[in-house]
Amino acid sequence: MKKLLTNIDEKLSAFVLAFILALTFVNVIARYCFSASMSYTEELTTMFLIFLSTVGSGIAAKRGAHLGLSALTDLLPKRFQRYVGFFTNACGAVFSFLLLYTGVFMVINEYTLKQISIGLQVPTWIYCLFVPVGALAMLYHFSRTAVLSLAAGKGEEPEAR
Repeated sequence: MKKLLTNIDEKLSAFVLAFILALTFVNVIARYCFSASMSYTEELTTMFLIFLSTVGSGIAAKRGAHLGLSALTDLLPKRFQRYVGFFTNACGAVFSFLLLYTGVFMVINEYTLKQISIGLQVPTWIYCLFVPVGALAMLYHFSRTAVLSLAAGKGEEPEAR
């Protein structure tokens, strides 16, 4: 079971990306070959792109792949670099928490208003769940990377998983 759950975010993101690609390809073929477009594809791809953006940001945090200005931090002694790494990842964790907090209230608001999507006619709160789920992944990975960067030894890079 543990092996199945290892890198589940990356596996799920790859599946969602392949699904978006296939759906968009089918819609383009339908539009140009049969002059008939599927109206719901744009709605689905937009919502899944929100999922990919938030979960992908968590994956980038896990890998330490977020953009940073390393020209300044490289000038610092190694022992200070890990504190800067902790601070930047802690800031990412705080942002992720705020996104999670806001996303939960967005889902509650959409559920209360009982809004229905235009293309698929499903409740929009289902799509809105992608924001807090992705923010939770971001929060986990930013927090984990912050702790690892602080716990890293003299000049060692934090272990990426």
